[in-house]
Amino acid sequence: MCGIAGGLWRDETDASTTIDLALNAMYHRGPDSSGRNLFDFGDIILGLAQTRLSILDLSSAGHQPMHSKDGRWVIVFNGEIYNYREIRSQLQLLGYSFSSQSDTEVLLAAWIQWGVDCLPKLAGMFAFVVLDKQTRSLCCVRDAFGVKPFFYSNSSKGFKFASEMQAILALMPFSPPLNMQRVYDYLVHGDYDSGADTFYEGIHHLPPAHWFRVDLTSGIADPPHPWWTPSSAEMPGWRFDDAVDQLREQFLHNIRLHLRSDVPIGAALSGGIDSSAVVCAMRYLEPTMPTHI
Repeated sequence: MCGIAGGLWRDETDASTTIDLALNAMYHRGPDSSGRNLFDFGDIILGLAQTRLSILDLSSAGHQPMHSKDGRWVIVFNGEIYNYREIRSQLQLLGYSFSSQSDTEVLLAAWIQWGVDCLPKLAGMFAFVVLDKQTRSLCCVRDAFGVKPFFYSNSSKGFKFASEMQAILALMPFSPPLNMQRVYDYLVHGDYDSGADTFYEGIHHLPPAHWFRVDLTSGIADPPHPWWTPSSAEMPGWRFDDAVDQLREQFLHNIRLHLRSDVPIGAALSGGIDSSAVVCAMRYLEPTMPTHI
């Protein structure tokens, strides 16, 4: 679990101070390291920051914000790309070279190569922001099922984003009023994140499987666009045994990808068949691996 934050300001001192407040608010998400950069685009100062919980490549080579070799692109990323090795191999065939073993560097290279079209290739959970200095644009992305949080505000006071509510509130020039409708929906119906609105007016969730672009010249953010939608198409001719075999194969494949880590692996048992199946699969795939339950 890492944390990302950033936004647009008119004043560099204000940007520096509030970015630090957001990082402090998210320290528990990434105690291993933190970083921030400010970028001057004339009338607008862009700030990008990240707190890191190191999972892949524990060295400083995985530090964020991460810059491309030519300096054009910058990324802050919260999450994990489980199939990063396979994507890295594809990119190496296209001429890319890598200086770390981190999935962040692979994700940045994938975005440079394919843009939004890289997203369906990713197996993972993620919320990330990519700066393109050449086009003076910022792209914000959330994973298909919304596993990783992404809060943002787009108002006359400037665009802001963060992984947690406390962090984005630290970025705001004032405390926004409560969204009483969402408070009612939560207290009465237990409904909180089924839509884009949050408990605060003007602060939104980026919906799962959506992305949007911010124009750094105007400071205007486009409406979120879907990059993936689930399919419910029927599979004619399938037998029950075929479905069982494919489910088992896909399940073991996913667990195998999730076991990629440069730190010890742990598993949490809730007592249900789902968590029990995960632990059994871990033992099946890596029988000698010490598993902490």
